[in-house]
Amino acid sequence: MRPVTGSHSDGNKGDLRFDELLGRVVTRDSTAAERLSLSASGSSCSPLARLPLVTDAYGRLRRNGAAGRPTRGDEELRDVETALRSTLAGRLGAAWVTVRPASGAGATLAVLAAVAGTAGNTVACLSPDAGGSPAVPPLIRRLGLNAVTIESRTGHEFDLERFAETMQAARPSVLYVDDSQRLFPVPLARLVAVTREVAPETHIHVDVSGALTFLLGEIARSPLEVGADSLSTATDRGFPGPRKGFIAVARVDLAPAVERAESDLAGGDDVTDVVTLALALDELEHFGTRHYAANIVHVRDTLATALGAHGFEPERHRGCYSGGQHLWLNTGRAGVDAREYRVRLGELGIDVDTPDGAAGPPERCLRIGVQDLALRFWENAEIEDLVGVMCAALDAEFDVENLGKRTKSLVDRVPYAFRFKQSGVSRR
Repeated sequence: MRPVTGSHSDGNKGDLRFDELLGRVVTRDSTAAERLSLSASGSSCSPLARLPLVTDAYGRLRRNGAAGRPTRGDEELRDVETALRSTLAGRLGAAWVTVRPASGAGATLAVLAAVAGTAGNTVACLSPDAGGSPAVPPLIRRLGLNAVTIESRTGHEFDLERFAETMQAARPSVLYVDDSQRLFPVPLARLVAVTREVAPETHIHVDVSGALTFLLGEIARSPLEVGADSLSTATDRGFPGPRKGFIAVARVDLAPAVERAESDLAGGDDVTDVVTLALALDELEHFGTRHYAANIVHVRDTLATALGAHGFEPERHRGCYSGGQHLWLNTGRAGVDAREYRVRLGELGIDVDTPDGAAGPPERCLRIGVQDLALRFWENAEIEDLVGVMCAALDAEFDVENLGKRTKSLVDRVPYAFRFKQSGVSRR
């Protein structure tokens, strides 16, 4: 097969054969199938849901303009989009939904462009130290807006008094709430009430990327139901969907501005991404979205309890380990640096996140996500086996080969099944 020659940034040229490239992709996929993901930053989209992305429609069926007119023969697939928007609106208490954004970041950008007003206006958001995303303040400034960050001095509690002072002084055009880096969510209903009192003209927007499964599973209330004006989300964080995003608003009069912003910023979009999201949602509905959400809580708490019993000390507050799908595991108390421990687990086939130093847990903590684990049907004994592997890696002389085999055995014994213990069904 003929090699492909490309120029590198350092001016050197290198050859890459197509069979080598394909081999790397296959190796990556087969290796991933033998690993356990405890990453907090993503979830697995099933092969069924990804099917449209390998069809002829991918890349061909695109829309342009705010009216979303098809450029080629996708009338049948547009019916899927209509049904998906209706389903999401019903679940989230929305007056209008758009599934056009290509990502969660794209959805954020469209909302800010639509509702923040002219350059120089102020947008308030959580500071990274308070659990907000470190990516949001720079994005706000990139749009020519002023970013005012809301601090919180009380650990896992949220300082409502300080919040009220900040909002009253800034009177922002938008309050942007993204608490994805917090172990426990902010008290949104109280934030809404305070905002309506001290800055009633402020548009309240909530990023729900880390809580989408809980909202769709109806074990948490939609921000729109507690008084927020709009919400947006990525669909590949806590939800097992494609890399995409959507926006939902509480009032129909907000829709035209959001549509115009989408059209100006995104141009055309791929209809097959919408179908992929619809398939992911429908597949999870078939097996029970509520059961999956409950299984996240079950796996999270069972794993945290087992880790605690083996000498780890997961962060907790008022007797609870987490208010979402994450755990913070302080490895410093066990005598191991978090980044070193992450490398050790990686050698055993277990993928975890470490803090980036800008947001979320303390520097000596791992941030563990259980949303991917919860797509499997775990018995308590198997979670104990997983914890046993994790504990063995605390020893600097850990046996990589044998512990790696134990991880692989767990992957084989606990496959992706879309069968959730909380649903009352058996694994098979």
